[in-house]
Amino acid sequence: MLSGHRFYPQIAIQQDESSEKSSKAPIILSAFALEYAPRGDLLELIQSAEYLPEVVGRTYFHQLVEAVECLHASQICHFDIKPDNILVDENFCLKLADFGLALKVTKTKTLSSPVGTTNYLCPEMHKGEEYDAYKADLFSLGVTLFTMISGSIPFVKAKTDDKMYKWIVRKNFEEFWKIHENFKKQKGQFYSKNFRDLIEKMLAYDPKDRLSIEEIKAHPWYKDFVLAEGDLATMFKKGSRQKKTTEKPAVSKSVKNIF
Repeated sequence: MLSGHRFYPQIAIQQDESSEKSSKAPIILSAFALEYAPRGDLLELIQSAEYLPEVVGRTYFHQLVEAVECLHASQICHFDIKPDNILVDENFCLKLADFGLALKVTKTKTLSSPVGTTNYLCPEMHKGEEYDAYKADLFSLGVTLFTMISGSIPFVKAKTDDKMYKWIVRKNFEEFWKIHENFKKQKGQFYSKNFRDLIEKMLAYDPKDRLSIEEIKAHPWYKDFVLAEGDLATMFKKGSRQKKTTEKPAVSKSVKNIF
């Protein structure tokens, strides 16, 4: 059951009376009860800090993977995973939100209509091909992870003619990282080897080459050190350049595009 999940907004679940006698399967309604997130969204957090250190990004990534895993276990795909759809609660923990595009999708079903935000869509969507909705969610999650650590999106669109994604298509990762490393060096930061490997495998052009959620959790970068929940709050409250917000702004926002 999704309701009450630690890193997940509470979801209204109702028993369908017509099916109670036969299957007693719960039906997930379109209504969601989201807890108040006084610290805005993840995009605001990234923008205020410019980027997140890998240990912070990994801690947040754990929370997001757990939320997506919970969704997928219930055969629900989000279709719009991105920083501005992820809220930050009082303790600086993340809450996956905005289920306006979410659908219940069986594991064996493929879809053909692209759904989501352009910068976070998988290549199959851009090509108008049939795609696996679960893999599409994980691709968006990979773009979100990169954005947390970098402070910028990895590419404009996951298309063969995109001047950054083309390097991933050609598996010329050295050129891809060279451009992003130059931007990162301006801040005195570098990408770890394991982080680069995880991103390459999550954002692969061929969906068959991308990691499953089980493989993501088994990856060395994922299994490295993470912060305790209390440490996150202490770190941001002490130092940080996190701007204080009382509610999520209604204005449209976007992550920095360095291209």
